[in-house]
Amino acid sequence: MAVLFPLRAPMRLSKSKADLYAAIRRDHRAGMSIRALERKYGVTWQTVRKALDGAVAV
Repeated sequence: MAVLFPLRAPMRLSKSKADLYAAIRRDHRAGMSIRALERKYGVTWQTVRKALDGAVAV
């Protein structure tokens, strides 16, 4: 029987949704994959896609 050890706990942020989405977009531009973003922020792939597909202020 294999013993599974949990990975590092997801990063739970007490930020607003706008701050979370901005952080996801920033990390994605820096080269993080969608899966890595899911793990880092403790969100689903749908949330990551919403953040990346959202309007970006220039």
